[in-house]
Amino acid sequence: MIRILIILFLTPLTPLAMASAPAKLETFRWYQRLLVIPAPTPTAIESELQKHRAGLDERDLVIIRLDPDAQAPIDREIAEKFRITAESREILLIGKDGRTTVRWPVGKFTIETIFARIDAMPMRQREMRERG
Repeated sequence: MIRILIILFLTPLTPLAMASAPAKLETFRWYQRLLVIPAPTPTAIESELQKHRAGLDERDLVIIRLDPDAQAPIDREIAEKFRITAESREILLIGKDGRTTVRWPVGKFTIETIFARIDAMPMRQREMRERG
């Protein structure tokens, strides 16, 4: 479990590499928020995420490129739990508590919207106060 988290933090933002980590959803609970993006990920979204790496890290946000048809345990688990199919073209934000916070159609994605939504969460508010 610790090895997986280290890989996620040390790997440059490459959602494909993160999604292929043999993790379980429970691994992230209470430690990271997840931004689940359908595969293949549009280049514009990948580029936007690359530009905001510091903001992603600050919000403990891990990107997972999800392929519901993949055999990786994390892909299957997320697809089943959140009812995501290969036809789903949604971006899903999962809070640290492991529940879905919000879903966006891929075309409506902006990093500012996601950051604003996270920053309004009570747990994030507490994190900002504690971190100063």
